[in-house]
Amino acid sequence: MTALLCVLLVLLASPVSAQETGTVTEVSSRWKTTAKGDRLIVSRVKVKFPKGQEIHEGDGGTLDGVTLETSDGPAPKKGQRVKRKGKTVAGSDDFVVTGRKWATSTVPYVVNASTPDLAPSAVLTAVQFGSGAWSTQASPSVRLVYAGAITGGVISNNGRNEVFFRPEPSTSGALATTYWWRDSNNRMLDADVVFYDPYRCFVGTSGCNGGYYLEDVAIHEFGHVLGLSHSLDATATMVSGTGACNMQKRSLAPDDIAGIYALYPQAPPVTSSALRTSSVLACEEPCD
Repeated sequence: MTALLCVLLVLLASPVSAQETGTVTEVSSRWKTTAKGDRLIVSRVKVKFPKGQEIHEGDGGTLDGVTLETSDGPAPKKGQRVKRKGKTVAGSDDFVVTGRKWATSTVPYVVNASTPDLAPSAVLTAVQFGSGAWSTQASPSVRLVYAGAITGGVISNNGRNEVFFRPEPSTSGALATTYWWRDSNNRMLDADVVFYDPYRCFVGTSGCNGGYYLEDVAIHEFGHVLGLSHSLDATATMVSGTGACNMQKRSLAPDDIAGIYALYPQAPPVTSSALRTSSVLACEEPCD
């Protein structure tokens, strides 16, 4: 089982080269509520490639003035040029082209730290490192603040930014996925992060075996929470994919810092101790 996990993680580190480029000819979106309570926008996309039409359906799209995007790849828009990577249709986003951002200077998030691999306290330390790194390694005019514990977890535009684990694997093979909603003015409305338990997670700087360090995945996902897409720079924290036990993503690259400043102008740095305390608490005890 451990060997299989290592193979899966290494495969994620190697992006598949594009095979064809096509044009989106039709997009239809609908709300979908899953058995877990997730309320998603699901789009059915028709793409014209040189060898014919292809239908693709997945999470993401725009409906009722709200756009849902995911770190696994946003649904393309009509008329957009897209690339086919294997059997998946995906856009070619990078950090500077979208402009989606929070309108506030503080973004609170809540955490369900329950996972079979780690104690809740270890999870919270790693998650807070991931969120805080964007303010301790850079100094944008926005900061992420831990705002309390929750039980459960749902992917929904409900005004609460949730971070939690789920036992089932991602359909895309990702270690984690961020879902974020924005309005027609590119103002962020909500962001939820899901880590997938089938992959073993570790914390710190040693002891990892056939899994991944939560700090490195968390800092990447919080980059999405702030509005960044995947970078094309192979050295960046925001590049897609990682390898087993990789610790390189926890240090922001110049490309990551340039990306966050493109969204949020530079501000005075915030100390790490300040990031671990918030006056905006969702609740004093675990809550739904």
